[in-house]
Amino acid sequence: MATTSGALRRLLTDRGEVLTRDLIAFVPINVRGDGDAAAMGNEISGMLLALHTDIDGPVERLKAIARDSAKTVGVQRHYGARMFQEIPRVLGPTVLSLGGKMVDAFGLFDVVPPMANLMLSSVPGPPIPLWLSGHRVVSAAPVGPLLGPFSLNVTVLGFEQNLEFGMLGCAQRMPDLATLRDYLRDAATALIDTASD
Repeated sequence: MATTSGALRRLLTDRGEVLTRDLIAFVPINVRGDGDAAAMGNEISGMLLALHTDIDGPVERLKAIARDSAKTVGVQRHYGARMFQEIPRVLGPTVLSLGGKMVDAFGLFDVVPPMANLMLSSVPGPPIPLWLSGHRVVSAAPVGPLLGPFSLNVTVLGFEQNLEFGMLGCAQRMPDLATLRDYLRDAATALIDTASD
């Protein structure tokens, strides 16, 4: 999250865009309780998290995001929120699909302020090496969806000793994904270098 925040801060500065308020990420989270590891199915909710793009220092930004994240995740897990499962169950897939089509048809995504600016998730990868047809898998490309008003999705996958970043962006609003990719690499390097000093 801190890496993405730093990269987006730099990208918006390049564009000449001035942030009047902090960027907010919608972050899917696991709300499965302790001892529920054997239960079937996903138990996922989501939280809104400030990316603290107003903080210049990478370590200070990381600490602020970690502090906010710990508080928010704790609240979500305490109440056992299962937003992604409950909305379709309550509304039903037909109503949900019709509602999405109506919102899109009337262009409401363009006039209703979004609850967040982007979707950002991280997934722990396999803790052991993987093999496919006798060949060791050396890399994986995580891809997350673009939902609703979000014009950017950044998904991070832990894979052995590496972090794999996957980005999906709206062609009109995020034409500079290649630049953001480079800035993500720079932000990660700066954070690692600063933290190791």
